[in-house]
Amino acid sequence: MIMKTNLNKLGVVVLSAFAMLAGGCEAKVKPEPPSSTKLSDCVIYVANGAPPSNMTAAKELQFHLRKMIGSNLKIVRDPAQPMIAVGDSPEARAAGIHAEKIPYEGFALRGIGGNLFIVGRDIPDDGPTPTDGKSLGTLYGAYEFLESVLGVRWLLPGNLGTYFPPKNPDLEITGLHRDFAPKFKYRNFFVQAVGGIDSEEYCLRGRTQFYQMKIPVTDHGWPDLFPEAGSPESGIVKDRMATYQEHPDWFQMSRNGQRVAPSSGSFYVCLSNPELPDEVAARVAKLFKADPKRHVWCIGPTDGGPICYCPECQKRLYIMTPEEMGPIGRGNYVQSWTPLVLDYYRKTAAIAKQKTPGIFLNALCYQQYEFPQRGKTAEPVSDNFIAGMAPQHTGYGPIRLYEPINQNWERWIKSWRGVFQKQVYYGLDFWIRQYAGAVMSPYPDIMKKTFSVLSEEGYDGAYFYSNPVGSNGAYCWVVTQMLWKPDGDPKALLKEFCDKAYGAGGGSIVKIHELFEANMRAWITKVNGKVGHNMTPEMLRDIYAVNWPEFEKLYQVASAGAVTPDQKWRLSLLENNFKVLNYHLTRLGMIKENPSSPFQITSPEFRRLVGEGYPGGTLRGLVDTPPEASNYTREWRPLDVSIPEQIPNAEPRGETWFTGNREFVCLAEADGEAVLQLNYKTDANKEAGENYLPEVGYYHVFNAKGERIVTDIADNGRLVFPVEKGGVYCVAYMPLAGKGSGSRWSLAGSKLVRYAMGYRNDKRGFYYFDAGKPGTPLYFYVPETLNKFTIYLNGSQEAEIFDPTGKSAARGGSGGYAALEVDRTKAGLPSGWWKVKLLTNGSGFIQQGPGLSGYFVDDPSKALSVKLAN
Repeated sequence: MIMKTNLNKLGVVVLSAFAMLAGGCEAKVKPEPPSSTKLSDCVIYVANGAPPSNMTAAKELQFHLRKMIGSNLKIVRDPAQPMIAVGDSPEARAAGIHAEKIPYEGFALRGIGGNLFIVGRDIPDDGPTPTDGKSLGTLYGAYEFLESVLGVRWLLPGNLGTYFPPKNPDLEITGLHRDFAPKFKYRNFFVQAVGGIDSEEYCLRGRTQFYQMKIPVTDHGWPDLFPEAGSPESGIVKDRMATYQEHPDWFQMSRNGQRVAPSSGSFYVCLSNPELPDEVAARVAKLFKADPKRHVWCIGPTDGGPICYCPECQKRLYIMTPEEMGPIGRGNYVQSWTPLVLDYYRKTAAIAKQKTPGIFLNALCYQQYEFPQRGKTAEPVSDNFIAGMAPQHTGYGPIRLYEPINQNWERWIKSWRGVFQKQVYYGLDFWIRQYAGAVMSPYPDIMKKTFSVLSEEGYDGAYFYSNPVGSNGAYCWVVTQMLWKPDGDPKALLKEFCDKAYGAGGGSIVKIHELFEANMRAWITKVNGKVGHNMTPEMLRDIYAVNWPEFEKLYQVASAGAVTPDQKWRLSLLENNFKVLNYHLTRLGMIKENPSSPFQITSPEFRRLVGEGYPGGTLRGLVDTPPEASNYTREWRPLDVSIPEQIPNAEPRGETWFTGNREFVCLAEADGEAVLQLNYKTDANKEAGENYLPEVGYYHVFNAKGERIVTDIADNGRLVFPVEKGGVYCVAYMPLAGKGSGSRWSLAGSKLVRYAMGYRNDKRGFYYFDAGKPGTPLYFYVPETLNKFTIYLNGSQEAEIFDPTGKSAARGGSGGYAALEVDRTKAGLPSGWWKVKLLTNGSGFIQQGPGLSGYFVDDPSKALSVKLAN
């Protein structure tokens, strides 16, 4: 039922009793005489011994009421008349409000005898619930009072992001009587925002920071259950490499029949091994014993897996038919691992319930195990297991704007009925990875259906990805509102956000969202939903560039309507992001530079604007910033860099294609403007009838002091940065492309710098997309002190290693995992510049083993020797 709030001429808020706040629990309305309370006459009472969250509630009430009525209400520990009594207390119990009878996170709001009571289900000292979460009922009651009763809105982080109704010193509350408990026990939506930190205050007020079920966010548990050596977990359970040495059969088998040693990156275990459920349950029990306050443990496969080519695993797999999958977005996971994964979940959960009854397990249904098991309904999994339902095929990115996929999403949700007794939703439905400052809609119709279906199916909650709050404040606010009250109206919420955030300019911002959504829907329909969850160059062109003058005009109308300082600040966030978007469109050649545009900026202005968004910067989360380099790259020093003597047995350099992130360590040969020139290539987009556009080439440049000196977007493949002769620089290349585009790049040449290429930005290794015919050899330095070394391959290519004299030292690969091991002492092989040559036109990762620098050279004439300094 929609609550009615009337403000009469005397400033009295008259509140009708209601059956149910949207998404909440049934309220019991008592026929009692209405009680009236003038807020400015009150103190705020918190009983002695109350949990800390009750004092937080009192301070939040004090702060917001000071803004609304102009009075600073005193917080007291002893009751006084009239008062706003916060939390459980003898006075609340005497008034008939019993906190222990309220559901977790629920609360009661009452006006009794001239006092106001805000009483919720709390836990002493704000301790955990049985599922590791929080029950901050009283605090959430205070937020509900401020929001639904008094009209406050936390639209964006910070004081300027908060909307207050007009100040009224005579404000009175009459007839307050409400009960509420949230429908979702799990509401995960954490927003990155201002001041270089996560905006905890914004998420707390949105009631998405703490919730009564705490579940590991990633739901990929194997890296913790089989930890790296030296990690805290390895002191409790045996680390993954030691486990592999004792039980190689517990780990995946490659195509060539070799058990794959687990790396620091992705690794997979063999699900058909009958010992695995007992082993995982035993490891969870040990971890729980070491950390008895944690009751929820993830047992799910590593992201991208499982992968195993052993005969037992392979015979349990099947290829899903188009009828089983239905219309889907971009994805190639047609081989179903569901029978193996479900057996593993079911058996592990049953063992854990018997041996460690105080814990819950959780994991995803995702990727190759997203669709339910073929044939008869699977046996239910025990109630100590919480399934995270992650529809990568039917719900990642905006693909549900294509109606056949939207319908298939609902079919998928309902096809899992009866398998899990506890389910939460892992949603990227309204999210897209982007760094372009692009304003995106909450997709109100799709969002309404999502929350309606999840509620109908009895889901325990949801985790939704957050878009950057500066460019997508409306989206973020609407999602938090829907998580708290799933029966809300996203379309009305979008309008409310824009009207309250931008005043008279709000209507034009609504139109910006509507124009975006119309263009996105048309584009998604054009490609039949075959798209991933990256903001692709095609989207930038066909959704924004095509209507850029209209976006500019709508913004200018909104700017004229935003008149208060708060409204102007909120709108300035959109302006800054539109400037970033304009820079993308001009840099990618999609629109012409226009000095009269309100969004036109130069390269230095772009660098300044997005530079303030780096960790520690004031605009982080408010202005979209390019993908960040890894910690290793940002802290890439110390390195020993030198120009080597002529590399022996060098071969002519061909064109070899790579994909993904790369790191270049460069030595400047002269003062000036250095250039690394890339060429691009993509696959055909069969749905659109054209080749995909080249990737967006983000890059960062760091000097020898570790200072970032450049952040930019490649201009026709040119990575440009200033250098001084003899200076050492690190260039982190961080491209973004659409899923399925086959986007790859080759290094055509360099100007003013020698270089070596590393893969510290991608711990999986150096990714060959296409080795070429023949591929360019890669050269690497083997120091005299290193007697044994390994080159690892994981992909479809075969490779051969040659020593500095040109002698073959190892060969392998060709369809799977291979560790090419070299012992120089056995064959009397020299140190110096070695060469690895790909013999087949394949794709995959190549990685240097311990003791080597992790850097390759592809052009002997530009070679740079890079050694890790002590």
